[in-house]
Amino acid sequence: MYDLKCHLNHVTLCVGYTIGKNLRGAPYDWRISPAQYQPDFKALKKLIEQTYYLNGNRSVALASLSMGGSYTILFLNTFVSQEWKDKYIHSWTSFCGPFGGSPIAMAALASSFNKFGMPWYILSNSQMLSMTQSFGSIYWLLPFKQLYHDMVIGITPTKNYTSSDFEQLFKDLGNAQGADMYSRMQFARTMKAPGVTMNCIHGWNISTPHQVVYSSSDLYNSDASYITGDGDGTVPIKGLTISDKWQQDQQQPINAYPIANMVHGTSVKNAEALKIFLNSLGIESVYKEE
Repeated sequence: MYDLKCHLNHVTLCVGYTIGKNLRGAPYDWRISPAQYQPDFKALKKLIEQTYYLNGNRSVALASLSMGGSYTILFLNTFVSQEWKDKYIHSWTSFCGPFGGSPIAMAALASSFNKFGMPWYILSNSQMLSMTQSFGSIYWLLPFKQLYHDMVIGITPTKNYTSSDFEQLFKDLGNAQGADMYSRMQFARTMKAPGVTMNCIHGWNISTPHQVVYSSSDLYNSDASYITGDGDGTVPIKGLTISDKWQQDQQQPINAYPIANMVHGTSVKNAEALKIFLNSLGIESVYKEE
């Protein structure tokens, strides 16, 4: 959220936007389960409507970074009607949205892998694992069955796991809470098109985890490695290019902007990505890459 706010504020202020009037933010707690988003969605809907009226009934352009893309598409698909979107939304620009999830989420939930890079003297790997397993959002980011189908995501010496097997995975690990959290958020694991004009900006041509390989069947104490493929370093290419399918499912245009070698999360610092965003608003780019 900080990167998105910092860099987009800088760029849009340079071209005459005013914070609080036509440049506004909608923070959310990325750790919680999407089942807890209803109050946030209510506030976001109100913010968009207020911004629309505050600016002479002009439709609102949305922008999201990384998991904010999952948050935004859930809002668009479950909380507002198509009639509402047609009235209030000008467009949505997604910077490196993790659509369809990422195999990294499996490693974060089912190994001692330290996803957040926390130093050992602050939290041990076991403490980090317990903390990660309490974040409902990480279960949401497990690879979606609608996208990965029967592809093996987790490989162990005795058993393999596909995107259809995650609930069983947590049961096998004795994580009954995790199995319950995963099963209760299936409503949010949607791959439905957003129903608005969309600009999908993402990186590619970077080695990205596609499968998690465990050295033993004791996953929590196993060394985990990756089989990699194309992507942005976090999200595999098949999730980054889901917009190609969405364009077939809706009338509103979806514009895909793949940028070679742009690492996940860095798009709001990338001159080419920011130029695309400003052009979508009808503004000539003034941004220079640092």
